[in-house]
Formats: sequence, structure tokens, C-alpha cells
Amino acid sequence: MNSLLGNLPPNTGLWLPNLEILDVQLNKLSGKIPLYLSNCSKLSELAQSFNHFTGPVPRIFGHLGILERFSLENNKLTLEQGSSSISFLIDMTNYSSLIYLVIVGNPLGGIIPESIGNLSRTIPFTFGEMKGLQRLYLLGNELEGSIPDKICHLSNLGEIYLQNNKLSGSIPHCTGNLSHLQRLLLSSKKLNSSIPSSLWSLENLLNLNLSSNLLGVSLDPNIKALKGLESMDLSSNNISGKILDAIVAFQSLSSLNLSRNSFWGSIPESFGNLITLDSLDLSHNNLSGAIPKALEKLSHLKYLNLSFNRLSGEIPSQRPFKNLTAESFMENEALYGAPTLHVPPCTTHRMQKSRTKLLIEIIMPTIALVIIFVALFFIWKVYQGNNMEKLNSIGLLPVVEHKMFSYQELSRATNNFCEANLLSVGSYKLRVLILQYMPNGSLEKWLYSHNYCLDLHQRASIVIDVALALEYLHHGQAEPVVHCDLKPSNVLLDDEMVAHVADFGIAKVLAQNNTTTQTKTLGTLGYIAPEYGSEGTVSTKGDIYSYGIMLLETFTRKKPTDEMFTEALTLKQWVNASLPDRVVEVVDGGLLRTEDGRDVIAYKDSLLAIMEIGVGCCAELPECRTYIKDVVFKLNKIKLHLL
Repeated sequence: MNSLLGNLPPNTGLWLPNLEILDVQLNKLSGKIPLYLSNCSKLSELAQSFNHFTGPVPRIFGHLGILERFSLENNKLTLEQGSSSISFLIDMTNYSSLIYLVIVGNPLGGIIPESIGNLSRTIPFTFGEMKGLQRLYLLGNELEGSIPDKICHLSNLGEIYLQNNKLSGSIPHCTGNLSHLQRLLLSSKKLNSSIPSSLWSLENLLNLNLSSNLLGVSLDPNIKALKGLESMDLSSNNISGKILDAIVAFQSLSSLNLSRNSFWGSIPESFGNLITLDSLDLSHNNLSGAIPKALEKLSHLKYLNLSFNRLSGEIPSQRPFKNLTAESFMENEALYGAPTLHVPPCTTHRMQKSRTKLLIEIIMPTIALVIIFVALFFIWKVYQGNNMEKLNSIGLLPVVEHKMFSYQELSRATNNFCEANLLSVGSYKLRVLILQYMPNGSLEKWLYSHNYCLDLHQRASIVIDVALALEYLHHGQAEPVVHCDLKPSNVLLDDEMVAHVADFGIAKVLAQNNTTTQTKTLGTLGYIAPEYGSEGTVSTKGDIYSYGIMLLETFTRKKPTDEMFTEALTLKQWVNASLPDRVVEVVDGGLLRTEDGRDVIAYKDSLLAIMEIGVGCCAELPECRTYIKDVVFKLNKIKLHLL
């Protein structure tokens, strides 16, 4: 964490047989990894993450037999030319002491070979021989192919992170044998088949994320009670059927996401017993019926999304529902409740039902009798040969009276009949966008004016509001909207200091099934994502990057274009270098003086968590940036600690 530049010393003349720990993380080192590291036979920890190392990882690590921790996260390492296998991992399969392996965020590509149970562009078969391995982090490496069954030989595994790759095939059924497994994250876009029933026997599982795959069929009706499970995300799959009451047996569940599937039927009444739940997302399904009033018992619930279903009936109004917004319920069939939720009010609904009943039971029969009587009367008149003019006059519709305008009114309205108001001559079609007035101006004004100052709670609330706006733009409709120019001057504050995202002048709408598009219109320097500026690639991940920069700016009061920042030191790098122990040093000095005499140091953990979210949103690789839904969830939890 020293911003060191250049390469590691070259291979010649170095022999380090007694070196035990080599940690060069969080620098700017580049070049290839030197071969002489193979001589460091006593090396137990090798950490080279967050640098710019390039080229293939040399096959030297087979000699480091007592290595316990190995990390190459976020570099630019590739496979050997002409090779389809991650050969250096195959050399490590006999490392009985290895407990921590991280190669996240490198463009390795390829397949996870069967030798993972002993690693190739696949995960190798032999990987399973690494018996002592406890944490396996291979996320964001463009790995392809299937997950080999021999991964189940890693009997001590507690964490498996394989998300953001291109893995396909099914989840190995034997995964249920990994009895120590606590975290299983497999969001990879192409995993198919069904969820193995054996997963529900992992009694120590805390976090399960199988989102953004092609998993289908319905959930196993024989789900076992995973009493320790805290978070389950099965969103963006093809799972159908009813939502099982058995989920209520997950007594520690704090986050449940079943959105963007094909679940149908009603929301189980038993969900009211998930008393630890603080986030529930059932949006974009085919759920019907009423919202159970039992959900009012969920006193910890902070986030609820039931949008884009076929729900009907009254929206509950007690406890957690008091703090929810219209975004939680939009695009349903027949919900009604508080006007602030943008649905018909309860009284109107009841009146409509009463009027409908009155119309059907009394008025309609009366009208029918009148019509019959009038028709008989006309027939009798015709038969008697009465004057047809009288008949015609009876059938005339009442004359519609239009408002009359005086000459003076027309003259004033057209500026004395100015030609500029003639159709096809002047501005004959004026389009005006009328927005709610924002009396408190922009976030930029509040950050940099000497007359204003935001406290810690206000800043947290503002970044949460903006995150919710991005979540709606990216996931709240069939075609995602990319803002393309998110920055403090485009965040406006209303009279209650609620933040609103404004200025959609260069926003892009992504067509269905497209995650990116191209543009020649650039956003603001300092806030645009690397791929946006260099390639013109527009995606929702670009907005996440801009959001991360804006979040860091909000709490440091430093613009990304501040004169202190150069190509060698960016806002993100400056903040990242302060984590975790020196986070207070980069926080806005004005913020430290606005907490009503309270010691802001007491909020160090919350500030650290906020800064880590900002850094996570600013990852160089788009696929490594934090999901906006995770941002919303984490920030809401942090805000609770600030109350």
C-alpha cells in the first residue's frame, strides 16, 4: 500500500531460500512475475493483489510446498500462449497446507478443468487433491466450462466464490457433501438444470447466491431447514412453481431475493414468521392474490420489492409498510392503499365497489326497462303514422357548447397574431418537461458552499436515495436506462433533503436482451468509467462506477478532478490506500465537526464500510463492480447503525 512503481527485481542473481512472507499488495508494480520465487521454499504467504502484473503466471509454484495463502487478485495475468489450461494451479494441487487461494479479476479465460479435484482453462480435475483448502476465490476470471465433480474432494472448503465467470452445465450434486461450506456464490449466467436437492443439507451454509443463471424447474418441496442461512439469492433464473412455505424454516434469514423468475400463486402467509428478514425481493414474477397482512410483523424489514406481479387488494399499512415507497408496488393488477404509493386509495376502492354493486343491481335494470318502454313507444308512433320529424327530433343528441374567445383574448394569446405562432412557420410544436421544484439545490452546492454543511446521516441518506434511483433505472423496467452522467451537480435535493437524480440529456435505453451499447457522447471527466471513455461502451456498470466516485466524493469532499489527483494517484486509489486503519484521515473535515459534539471516531466502522462500498463500485473491470441491489442493501444496514 505504498504506490510503488516498476517491476520486481529481475531473475538473475537472486536466491531467497529463507523468505517466508512476500506481500506487495496495493501498489502499481508491473511486468512479469519473476522465476526466482521458486527458490523460496519456506514461503508461506505470497500476496501480489491489486497491481499491474502481466503475462502468464509461471509454473514455479510447485516448489512452494508449505504455501498457506496465495493471492493474485486484480492484475492483468493471462494464460501461457497456446495453452488452454491454468497450468500453475495444477502444479499446486499437492499443497496440503494451502487454505486461502484468490485469483479474482484476471483475464484468464477458459474452462475450469476436471483436475480441480487435482486446474485448465477449465477448473482442473486434480484440484481436489488440495485437501487443506478452505477458501476458493475464482470470481471474475472469464472461466468457462462446467464445475467438475472433483471440487467436492475439497472437504475443508468453507467458501466458494465462482461468480462473474462464464460457467455452464449443472451444479455438481456432490456439493452437498461439503459439510463445512458457509458461502456458495455461483452467479455465472449459464449454469442450468435444477438446484441440486443436496444443497439443502448444508447445515453450516450462511450465504447462497445462485443468481443470474438458467436454473429451472421448481424448488425442491423437501427443502430442509437451514437454520443458519442468512442470505439467499436465486434471482434472474427460470425457476417456476409456487413459493414454498418451507422457506419459513430458515430462521436466521435476513435477505431473500427470488426476483425475475416465473413463480406463481400467492405470497405465503407464513413469511410473516421470518422475523429476522430485512430485505425481501419478489419482483418480476407472476404472483397473484393479496399481500399477506402477516408481513406487518416483520419489524426489521427495510427493503421490499413486490413490483411487476399480478397482486391485488389492499396494501398493508402498519410497521414496515409505513416507510415503503411506490417503487415497491408498481405494475401490479389491482392494488390499492395510501395515495403516496401511487395506487387508488382504499376509500375510493370501496366506493367503486359500492357503486359497481349499485349499478349492477338497481340502475342497469331500470335503464333496461326505460329503453324497452321507449322502443315500444316509438313503434306505436310509427304504426300510427305520426309525423317523422317529431320522431327525429326526439333522437337528436344535445348540442355541445364550446367556450367562446373574444378577439382581445386571441390577440393577447398569439402576440398580436405574430407569424412565429403559425403552424408550419414558427415553433409550432413546443415540448416542455415540467419537473418538481427542488428548493435545496444540488448535492454539489451542499458539498462545496461555505454556507451549507451535511452531517453524516444526511450524506448516508442522500447516497441511498441515489442508489435506489439507479436500481429503478437499471432494474425497474423491461428496458434498462443508463444515466451516463451521474455526478453531484445532477443530484437535486427537495425541501425534505430527499435526493433526486436529474439531467437525462445523454441517457441511453438498452434494448431488451442487450447489456451494452455504444456512444460517442461522453459524460463528465472524472466520473465516467474506463470502458466508457476508451471504447464508448455504455452499460449499467458504467453508472455503478460513476456512483462509486460520487459516493467517495460525498464523504471526502474531494472532486475526482481535484489538483491533488494525477494519473499516478486517483480519488479511488487515495481512499483505498487509507483502508482500513486510516479512513478518518480522508473523511471531509467539515463532517468531523457536524455531529453535535459527538465523536465521529465512534462511527469509524460505518465510515469504513461506506468507503469500501465506494471502492467496490469503482473496480476497473465492469464485471467486478458491486451490484446496485447489494449497494442499497448494505447502505441501509449502515444507516441503521447511524441512528
